[in-house]
Amino acid sequence: MTPRQRHVLQLVHDALTRTGVSPSLKEMAACTGTTHGAVCRLVQALEAAGYLRRAGGPNSIRSLEVLRFPGKGLLAEEIAWCQANPERVRAMMQLTRAPAELEAASLQ
Repeated sequence: MTPRQRHVLQLVHDALTRTGVSPSLKEMAACTGTTHGAVCRLVQALEAAGYLRRAGGPNSIRSLEVLRFPGKGLLAEEIAWCQANPERVRAMMQLTRAPAELEAASLQ
């Protein structure tokens, strides 16, 4: 994976994690300092390598899904589950808090 491919994959991953929506090709071009066409080729290369997928077909805007992320990150299915189950995510986050944090929160 080239550094620019990694940058584009990171942009998509971060946007999906934060907002649940992938960035447009125009937004990715602005972030990477390249042209729309260059980003389109980078996305196509990432699709061919199995890192990204266009969920709504080849002409869909903001339909990119991260299928795998080298070294870290959530899969598209995990992100979708988190978005569909926010109350369960909050409950799991409570379970992972340190005892001192839980005690401080209960005193408030």
